[in-house]
Amino acid sequence: MTPEPPTNEIAEQIAASVESVLHGEPEIKLVILYGSVARGKMRCNSDVDLAVLFDHPLSAEEKMKLVEKLAETLGKEVDLVDLHSLNGTILRKILCEGRVIYRDGSGSLARLLQRMIYNQTDMMPYTLRTLKERQRTFIHG
Repeated sequence: MTPEPPTNEIAEQIAASVESVLHGEPEIKLVILYGSVARGKMRCNSDVDLAVLFDHPLSAEEKMKLVEKLAETLGKEVDLVDLHSLNGTILRKILCEGRVIYRDGSGSLARLLQRMIYNQTDMMPYTLRTLKERQRTFIHG
């Protein structure tokens, strides 16, 4: 039985394969690998989590075709999210913990980071109020 390569080597192979699949997509702006593969905690049954940004929001059909193409190339299930449609915690998690494997240099990553910061700033008062209400309910019943 051949030992599996280290997870960072697997992440490199996955990143290279994803780049080769998306290389011919002229509308692609940004690709971020996140989740267990990016964290180096991939298991044999792990899927590959990818966040993509095209110059337009992906239709369901475009997304499905892309998932099929990537899954076939990688030999693993692919969970694909469109960065156009994300906000809040998931966007922050992807941008802060993910690994950028492609960006076109158009400033898309900077705009997403700015959107994340604005979203965090706008939502923080509501989040804190909700946490205080839950704390009060927990303590006082």
